[in-house]
Amino acid sequence: MGLSREQSDLLELMRADNARAGFPFAASQFWAKEAGDFQRVFDVTGISKVENEYFNTRYSGITMNDPRLYEWFISTFYHLIRSRDPLDLLARLQATADTAAAHAVTLGGINVEFGPPVTIDGRRISADLLFSIYDFYNLYELNPAVASEALVIGDLGAGWGRIGYVLLKVNPRLRYLVFDIPESLLVSSAYLPQLLPELERSSYLETRGRAAFSRQDLMQKALWFLGSQDLLKLPANAVDLMVNVASFQEMSADQVNRYLAIFDEVVFGGHVYLRNNYVGVSSRVDQYRIPEGWLRRFVRASAYSPQFYEAGWRVT
Repeated sequence: MGLSREQSDLLELMRADNARAGFPFAASQFWAKEAGDFQRVFDVTGISKVENEYFNTRYSGITMNDPRLYEWFISTFYHLIRSRDPLDLLARLQATADTAAAHAVTLGGINVEFGPPVTIDGRRISADLLFSIYDFYNLYELNPAVASEALVIGDLGAGWGRIGYVLLKVNPRLRYLVFDIPESLLVSSAYLPQLLPELERSSYLETRGRAAFSRQDLMQKALWFLGSQDLLKLPANAVDLMVNVASFQEMSADQVNRYLAIFDEVVFGGHVYLRNNYVGVSSRVDQYRIPEGWLRRFVRASAYSPQFYEAGWRVT
């Protein structure tokens, strides 16, 4: 395709005029190289839809895999949270990730990427930290006692336990129950105790043989590592706040609705908080059967993406 003859002639005229103009108007050394790159693109594509072409994405339009997107997102999300951070959590917490340079390795044929946190205001800031503080304040909106009282918090699909890490750093009086499938449960049970060594915990091996847990049992330790099936071992009213972030979206509607029915019993009198994709892998949010009697506190699009909703209910 390339440039038209008229465009090519005009470009040469512009270059000659600019070169004659001398300092400071002539192209810098940086642009002497860039001009060659532009010429190669001109020769192949010409000038068409500029906003998503090299001429723009090289500098400000950017492409989906541009690493600058991550830094820009972190900075923007950081300042959004900072504008609504009454407990000053951004000044009290840092990312648990280290500051080693980003790199990638291949393990068993799988490409594994390691990226450092972004430093803002002299503190390590990561996406995990920001999402966790974001979720904390949604929980705080549902029940402000999460910041100070001895509540029982259940987290179904906790990942490495990032929300629990923030919760317990803010309020060590909380009791945090991880409910998860084996692979994620192994990760959280290995990592969270390293981050919170001062807190008493009950391992999976210590709990798996128990037939039931009373609320009084759960109050004895700060950290509990449980299989998702162990939800059935809890009595009514055992949990003050149940969390599900980004795992209902991985389930069928039947699975989600069964979990909601269980929540209706074990969280009675407490709150449920959900943040997931509107459209998941094999279900949609409009297929969820919210139990009758739950009082909606908020249902809204998440601030960082129109693809995600966040919702909170009082279980009555």
